[in-house]
Amino acid sequence: MNSKCKILVTDDEPGIRDMLQFELGQEGYRVFAAANATEALEVLKKENIEIAISDIKMPGMDGIDLLGEIKKINPDIEVIMATGFGTIDSAINALRRGAFDFIGKPFNIEELHFILTKCLEKRSLKETVILYEISKSIFSSLETDTILGIIISSAIKIFKADDASIMLTDEMGRLFIASSKTLSREICEETKLALGERISGWSARGKEPLILVNGLENDERFRHINNYRQIKSALVVPLIGKNENILGVLNINRINIAEPFHESDLEKARLFISLAAMAVENIRLYGNLKKAQAQLVQSEKMASIGQLAAGIAHEINNPVGFISSNLSVLKKYFSGMSSIISGFEKIISENIPGKFSDNEIQKTAEKIKKDNDFGFIQNDLPGLLDETMEGVGRVNKIVASLKNFAHPAGETHKPSDLNAEIDKALVLVWNQLKYNCEVIKDFQSIPPVTCNQGQIGQVFVNLLINAAQAMEEKKGKIRIKTRQENSTVFLEFSDTGQGITEENISRVFDPFFTTKDVGKGTGLGLSLVYGIINDHKWSIDVKSRVNEGTVFTIKIPLPEEKNT
Repeated sequence: MNSKCKILVTDDEPGIRDMLQFELGQEGYRVFAAANATEALEVLKKENIEIAISDIKMPGMDGIDLLGEIKKINPDIEVIMATGFGTIDSAINALRRGAFDFIGKPFNIEELHFILTKCLEKRSLKETVILYEISKSIFSSLETDTILGIIISSAIKIFKADDASIMLTDEMGRLFIASSKTLSREICEETKLALGERISGWSARGKEPLILVNGLENDERFRHINNYRQIKSALVVPLIGKNENILGVLNINRINIAEPFHESDLEKARLFISLAAMAVENIRLYGNLKKAQAQLVQSEKMASIGQLAAGIAHEINNPVGFISSNLSVLKKYFSGMSSIISGFEKIISENIPGKFSDNEIQKTAEKIKKDNDFGFIQNDLPGLLDETMEGVGRVNKIVASLKNFAHPAGETHKPSDLNAEIDKALVLVWNQLKYNCEVIKDFQSIPPVTCNQGQIGQVFVNLLINAAQAMEEKKGKIRIKTRQENSTVFLEFSDTGQGITEENISRVFDPFFTTKDVGKGTGLGLSLVYGIINDHKWSIDVKSRVNEGTVFTIKIPLPEEKNT
C-alpha cells in the first residue's frame, strides 16, 4: 500500500531528516527532505507529495504556518506534526487546522509507521468515497456525452492530470475520439486509428496499460510519433468489456504538471477503469436497445398501416371517384366549349364583307347556344370545380397524415400541436371508426409540446384502433379530451367498449400481451405506446370497467416557461 507513496519530511535537524529518510525508505516510501518551510514549499511545487511530516518548532516560518500553506497548495495532502516537550498545545492547534495527527519527539519509529498506516488508510478510504460518488454520477445517466464527460473530468481529478480523452471502437474496429477535454471537434472527427496504430492503438491491441514518462522520444516503441512531444507524462489504459472485448482507450495526460505517472497510479486506476468500462458497455447496450426499439416501432407502424390499408384505400377511393366523375363532365363541357370556339372562329375567319348577313350570324350563334345549354354549364361549373378541389384536399390530407405516420422514427423532437396530431391520426383510422363509433372531440387550448411527431402519431393511432376494436360488437362513443391543468397537459382517450378485466388491467402494457383474436393484434401496440411515452418522460395510465369502457390518460409535464 505504501509503494512509491511520496513523503516530505521538514525538520531543521539534519540527523532527524537523515534518519527518517533511511527508515521510511526501507519501507518503500519515496522520501523528500527539507530543512525549513521555504525548502518544503519548493519541493511541493515540483513533486506530487501525499504525506508531509513537519516539526512545529522551526526557524522562520514554523510548522503551524507551513501546515496552512500546504493545505492551500493541496488540501488532500495529509500532514503529521512532530512536537517536542511543551508544545502539546501547538499540536492540538495544528489538529484543529487540519493536521492528520501528531507524534512526539524523539521519534518512535513503530508509532510513526502506525500513524502512516492510518494515514494511508484514510487516503484510500477518501479515494474509495470519490470513486463511489463518481460511480453514482456515471450510472445516473445513459446519455453518451454526459457519461463520457463525467469519466474525463473524474479522471483528471483523480489522477491530478490536466488533459484526458476517450477513444471508442467503431463498427470497423477502429478507434475514434469520442470525447476530449482539449481537442477540437475537427481533430476528433478526423482521427481514426487501427488497433496497433500509434499509442492508443498499441495499448488497445495488446490490452495493456501504458505509462509514458518524459516525452515519447525516450520510449523506443513510440519514438517515431511527433504529435505529442508536449506531453510530459501519459497514462494510456484500455477499456475492456466483460467478454474481454476492446471497448476503447482512456488517455490521461500531464502537460503542464512535471510530476510523472507511476506504477502506483496504475493500481489506483484499476477500479476507476473498470467503472468506466462498465459505463461504456452500458452506453452501447442502451444504444443497441434504442435501435432495436426503433426497428420494432417501425415494424409495428408497418403492421398498423397494413391493418389500416383497406380503410385508407376506401377513404381515398371516395373522393377519387367523384373527382373522376367530375373530370368526365368537365371534359364534356370542354368539348362543347371547343365547338363554340370553332364556330365563332369560322365566322370570324370567313366574314368577307357581304358574305354573311347579320341575321345569319345571329342564327348561327343561337344554334350554338341551344346545342350547348350555356345556362346549365354556367350554373354547374363552379360546383364541379369546388367538389373536385374538395376531393383533392381530402386525398392530400389522407396522404399527408399517412406520410407523417409512416416516416421512420428519428431523433427529431420539435414543438408540436397535439390537437392537430390527434386530428391526423383520426384521418388515418376514420374508416375503422365511422361505422361503429361516434367520435367526440373536446379539445381545449393547450401549448405546443416538444415531441417526436412520428412516434406520438403512432401512440394516438394505436389508442384509437384499440378503442375501435373494443366496440366492434356494439356501437359506442370515443371521447378525446385535451386540457391543461397548471404545469401538466392531459390527453384522455375514452371509449364505451367492452372494458378490460381486473386481472388483465395490470398487463395491458406488457409486450405480446393481447386478448384479441388471432390476426387482430400482435400484443405490441400498447407496449410500444408505453415505451414511447416513457422515452418522452411522460406518463400513461389506464382505468377500465367491464362492459362500461376504458380510459387511457397521458400526462405531459410542461417546462417552467410553459406553465401559464
